[in-house]
Amino acid sequence: ETTGLVPGYHEMIDAGFVYTDLDGKVVDQLFLRIQPEFPERLSPGAQKVTGFDAARWKSLDALSTHEAIRRIFEFHQRVAAGKHVLLTTFNSQFDTAFLDALLRRENRSWREMYHYFVLDIPSMAWALGINIMLFAAAFVSFLILLNSARRAGSLVQSGE
Repeated sequence: ETTGLVPGYHEMIDAGFVYTDLDGKVVDQLFLRIQPEFPERLSPGAQKVTGFDAARWKSLDALSTHEAIRRIFEFHQRVAAGKHVLLTTFNSQFDTAFLDALLRRENRSWREMYHYFVLDIPSMAWALGINIMLFAAAFVSFLILLNSARRAGSLVQSGE
């Protein structure tokens, strides 16, 4: 999740990584909540989708940018263990742009961890004839409902 749509201006606030083997079996996963350096740049649209609140993120022990980057690389080194890793995302241009903007704050790059080729899930689904727009609409609706439930207090997140 991010504070808006412009990489380098808006920031990542939640990041999740799931590493699998070639058969799709989950090897390990990492979730990070990141305290943005510029929370005042939060766009109204992103706030509606994510429910971001700087004080709440702080109370949830959101990590600094520096610590988040350190943990991402530590996780990758431990789990990948020198193997080639292919990055697969739901929206590859958006996700890699925000990951790149985050890592550049420490003069790092996602290309240090992942193969240069990125798989985009909607593109793969389209090739299989799956109506990805219907899937995406359902997924966004789910996220909005999830955040509404969080705000209403009817959903407790892990670690809360």
